[in-house]
Amino acid sequence: MKKLLLTTLITVGLGLSAQGAFADDPSAANSTNGGLITITGKVTDTTCLINGKENGDLTVELPPVSTKALAHMGATTGDTAFTLELTECSSATNQLATKAAAFFLNESDKVTADGKLLNKPSPDSAAQNVVVQLLHGDGTVIDVTKDYEGQTPDDKKALMDSGNKKATLRYKARYYATAAAGAGAVKSTVNYTIAYE
Repeated sequence: MKKLLLTTLITVGLGLSAQGAFADDPSAANSTNGGLITITGKVTDTTCLINGKENGDLTVELPPVSTKALAHMGATTGDTAFTLELTECSSATNQLATKAAAFFLNESDKVTADGKLLNKPSPDSAAQNVVVQLLHGDGTVIDVTKDYEGQTPDDKKALMDSGNKKATLRYKARYYATAAAGAGAVKSTVNYTIAYE
């Protein structure tokens, strides 16, 4: 099943609805503080195959590395490139998206508090003090705890090739030491959706 991120376009005005809510609360009714909240987004009908499949699951294999390469907090190694190839993109309304990017989901059982991926092989085999860090293809770090725009600024989004109806999303993964690493297995997972703009 292809995963698609859809956002909605809604403008919310607080003026009229707030009057009724404040009617029974004198302190709120007399307040001069307030404002307008505007929520924006976009809904597209663009869909694509991901790496030639409806299901966008894939496995990225990092190379074996020595604990010496991860001997202190903040050490990184094993940068491994991977791509999400979007092909056969289509739009029912003939308004094909012009940009696309992956949005990595921040799930507490998969993601650390600072936006890296937890190492969760079988408990007895895990490499100690090692997590996985995601990056854009150019090496810019992705903090998975951020929202879509925080993860993927506009200059990191892939441009859609409208003629060939495809796009290539380029990323990297690597080991990251939270302290001196111990030997063992590394296995991290992250869910993602494709955001079309």
